[in-house]
Parts: sequence; C-alpha cells; structure tokens
Amino acid sequence: MKLIAALALFFPLLAFCDPIPGTAELILSDGMGNSVDILDGSLGDACAAAGCVTFIGAVGGWHINVTTGADAGAAFPAVIHLSSIDTAVANSGILSIEFSDSGFTDQTPGFLFTTSMFSTQGKFRGTYAAYGDAGDQKFALTDQLGSTLTFLGSGTQAEYGANDLGPTYSLTEIATLDFRGNAGSASFDAALEAVPEPGSIMLLGTALLGCAFLLRRK
Repeated sequence: MKLIAALALFFPLLAFCDPIPGTAELILSDGMGNSVDILDGSLGDACAAAGCVTFIGAVGGWHINVTTGADAGAAFPAVIHLSSIDTAVANSGILSIEFSDSGFTDQTPGFLFTTSMFSTQGKFRGTYAAYGDAGDQKFALTDQLGSTLTFLGSGTQAEYGANDLGPTYSLTEIATLDFRGNAGSASFDAALEAVPEPGSIMLLGTALLGCAFLLRRK
C-alpha cells in the first residue's frame, strides 16, 4: 500500500518534468504592412489536424492558393515541413512565410533541410533558412542551422546544420518569395529534419556495403 501511495504521488510529477509542446504558428507578411498570424487550431487555420497550420487567402497583393506548415508533434523525430503552392503576386513587395514550433527534444547530432522551388516568372528570387533556439522560444532566430539557400528560378538544394541547441528547443523555417515588382507564380516545398551527422551516415553506409560484400562472398 505504501508503494502504491508513493507511485501515486510520483507519476503526476512526471507531467511537470516532461517538456510541454508548443503551439505551431504560421506567419505570412509582404513587407508592406500586410500580414496574417495563425496559430494551430485557431480561426483562419484551414487544417483540421493537430500540429498542422494551413492558410488560404490573400496577403496584400499576394494571392496564396495554399500554404501549410506541419510538424511531428514536437517529438522524435524532430521534423517540421513548410510548403506553398501557386503563390501569385500582383504588386511589389517580398512575401515572407515563417513557420515555428517549440518543445522539440530530439538529440540527433544535426539537421538536414531539403528545399525545392518552382517558378513560372523569370525574375523570381527565393530564399529558405532554418533556425533553432535553445531557449525554446518560437521565431527567436537565435542559431541559424546551416546557411541560407538562394534560388534564382527553379531548383532543389539541401543543407546540413549541427544541432547544438540542448535538450529542449524550438525550430523555425523561413521562406521568402520575390518577383521584383512583376506578376508571377511559384511553389516550394521544404522539410527540416533531425539526422545523424554526415560522417556517421557515411560510416554506416560503408559498414552495410562491407557486410553485403562478405555475405555475397560467403
């Protein structure tokens, strides 16, 4: 009975020891005073799933068919995903799309982010960058993970960044779209995920190839 009583007191304390996941948030702005800020599950969120925020509408002269930010529930594996499809512009200004969440606890040595952008306008310029914050504050932009990817037209790029953020942290993705005052349309897809360091991946691959070679000889 004493053991049961002790456990009854102990287990509720675990709720205070575990990090509390944040609320995913999506912010779009055109740099000209027009913006939208949508929290997961709040008014304006067109995605019914938890950890997913979708915006459909206009931001100034930008007409967005659909923009979605999604995460894996701020748990293992630490991954957040940002995409925007058929974004058209009818005025000047640079569209900034930011997605952030807190409460991540994955301690994998690094992050890999892969981004693809497609544009039907020749003067298009797009960028993508990822950030983390050991203080677990959304949109803090404390530590940039890797470097900023720049797109002059369509293409796909990947970047690796070390994970020095500590036991609990936030992750933020930022994409910018710029048609330099001209009309146009574009789409992009970006994923940020926690992965082993490149050296570990290569070592694992070499070991697997060696095992396959030995089994083949045997």
